[in-house]
Amino acid sequence: MSAIKDDMEGITSSCDQPKTVCPAEDEDCVKTYTVYFVRHGEAIHNVLEKQAQAQAKESAMAEGYAPDSNETLGRIENARKEILNDTQLQDCPLTDLGKEEAESAKQTIAEICEKKNLPAPTQVLVSPLQRALQTAATVFPECHDIHVREELRERQTGKACDTRMTSAITSRRNTFSRFSFTRLKNLSGRKFDDDEQSYRITHSLKNENDTHSEIRKELD
Repeated sequence: MSAIKDDMEGITSSCDQPKTVCPAEDEDCVKTYTVYFVRHGEAIHNVLEKQAQAQAKESAMAEGYAPDSNETLGRIENARKEILNDTQLQDCPLTDLGKEEAESAKQTIAEICEKKNLPAPTQVLVSPLQRALQTAATVFPECHDIHVREELRERQTGKACDTRMTSAITSRRNTFSRFSFTRLKNLSGRKFDDDEQSYRITHSLKNENDTHSEIRKELD
């Protein structure tokens, strides 16, 4: 589960009800909460980015450039950017490994709660990116208090992979039917929603098992 633990970008967070119940008249009573932070699983663009970088490095070295030469490093960076800017990779879903990592995270949280005698999560706040939503759906399968929040979309790079689908599309998926998209839909002027329709991959959301290759076929 290292991919989930090591990087907090695009996090899914969950918190429980106050552990300490304070009388209304006791102003000095301190309420405590337990908060869990979970990294989303591996997404398709993560894999393609690594593959592109490895291929660029191999190609440069085959032409006689040293691994750490400016030429090689430049090609690697350009290959990375090409993948991340590919509009067909907008808001990529999890890979099979990413789904396994989400399952592992679910088990890890259960073990932590049991071993540390901590309360189980009762409320979830999650980024609107598909990779985070899918992770939350797997990690918290029984939770019905899940809120999609724009503030948790930490990486707003403008690149396709970090550009989310519109809430109108995402909220229609059966997987996310118990998620609340209210805050997302009510953003002032819908600045963060309708403006992103240029990247929409509408039909890719109809099938939960769509792969990157299938999405590409659909767009060609």
